[in-house]
Amino acid sequence: APVTTAAPDERASGAEGLAEELRRLGDDVLAAVAAVRRRLRRAWLALLAAVAGVGGDWWRPAPGSARAGVSRLRRGLTPLPAAEGVVWRPQPWRRALAAGLVAFGLWTLLDAPTLLRNAQGSPLGVRRSVAVSLLRPVAAVSDGLGLSHLVGAADRLMGRHGPGVVQVVGPSTPNRRAHRARVVAAPPPRPATDALPPLPVPSAVAPLRVLVVGDSLGVDFGGPFADTLAATGVVAAAVDAHVDTGLARPDYFDWPGELQGDLGRDHPQAVVVFLGANDPQNLVDGGSARAFGTPAWDTSYATRVGQFMAEATGAGARVLWVGMPPMQDQGLDDEMQHLDALYQMEAAAHPGVTFLSSWTVLGSPQGGYSEYLPGAGGAPVAVREPDGTHLSPGGAERLAQAVVAAMDRGWGLSLAP
Repeated sequence: APVTTAAPDERASGAEGLAEELRRLGDDVLAAVAAVRRRLRRAWLALLAAVAGVGGDWWRPAPGSARAGVSRLRRGLTPLPAAEGVVWRPQPWRRALAAGLVAFGLWTLLDAPTLLRNAQGSPLGVRRSVAVSLLRPVAAVSDGLGLSHLVGAADRLMGRHGPGVVQVVGPSTPNRRAHRARVVAAPPPRPATDALPPLPVPSAVAPLRVLVVGDSLGVDFGGPFADTLAATGVVAAAVDAHVDTGLARPDYFDWPGELQGDLGRDHPQAVVVFLGANDPQNLVDGGSARAFGTPAWDTSYATRVGQFMAEATGAGARVLWVGMPPMQDQGLDDEMQHLDALYQMEAAAHPGVTFLSSWTVLGSPQGGYSEYLPGAGGAPVAVREPDGTHLSPGGAERLAQAVVAAMDRGWGLSLAP
């Protein structure tokens, strides 16, 4: 078949047309970039004005003078008081931006191991994989230069000991809210409903030793609960709670190992557990992945919960497992109900373990999520934080009172006033 080819002048005109289109496209891109730069500059100047307290439309450049706004800014700023011999000079915004970027990069390098650890603790998926891949080499550089040891030493000097909250409150320890210790008379031991021998009647000389463990909700709950126990005058409480932790990811935080250390150090007679909000995610068991919501996941997770309970009871402690509260997000709320069913099932299978649902304590009369609930006087009290997940101080105190009452009912104690 004959092949038709374009004449040289046609090919030339086609090439010129393509080049013209490319030039127009380039002009449009340059114009867009210039417009973005102008808007960013105005936004930057507006931010400086907000920080400096300069009002009005000073940042809008006058016609024909792109720097008029800057001059008005400089006139409106009140210089900081300078020490003798020190002269304050305004810095170009590019230099300030560069300094901020350098500071951000330095912080990333110094804190890379912690950032990598947080990324490794995030739910399995593409986002976690990308974050871990980006942070791993930075963390390796930080460790190689010894920067992580420098950060750790600085944290220890400032009294920081990791992302967890460790608190010990006893009858003779002044607590944060300055509760007046309540002297509890020594009633005769009552039978415990868990069919175990009754606990010794606690006293100021021989207080009941209680350990509280949990995640970020445990952080919210642990402090007020420890204060409530300390106010009895006959309880010594230790709180060990760590943000972003749970039983689903022992590769990120080893709760069984943590509990083992707590049991050996504090020798608690009772362990109160309040964690699980971070556990609705895929997990790995025996080298095999388990997707959340599947029967295989339920089996693996329930086994871990049961082993955690057995670890505490094997050390001679009773366990009170507090279920997760209602959540504002419906998906998370459904997941918490699913976990609560597993907790309750495992508690029933382990002697010495009691399950307490927080649903009736922190939920609405209809059994759903509620940010406010009636207080002792009938006035509404905030029981949840605005994020719809965590407990407010009022909610933590409300749950603390319910847990103390459950300890009295289940263990034959008389701690509640």
